[in-house]
Amino acid sequence: MAIEGELTGTEKLVTCRTCYVAMPLSVLLSAAGHYIGRSCDCGPHSRETSYYSTIDEAQADLSILSRGGQIDTLRNTHYSLMKPKQEDRKNGMASR
Repeated sequence: MAIEGELTGTEKLVTCRTCYVAMPLSVLLSAAGHYIGRSCDCGPHSRETSYYSTIDEAQADLSILSRGGQIDTLRNTHYSLMKPKQEDRKNGMASR
């Protein structure tokens, strides 16, 4: 059993409830970057990790998972994405 913030290669296979296609873990791309998640013909369904700087880093972790290993899913967090916006700082609010 993984602790919070870890992902192992032993997660059960997930099937889309709409198109009934199996959704194994794979490297996906969004506007924010590469990540490990699940998708099918309906589109992306989950993001299981934080974003990676490069596709090679994401592929390396996916390779570890495919061999039954575990990874720290939070190690590639981009803290710059979590900084409050300038206007939020002026208003005393932090964006999430």
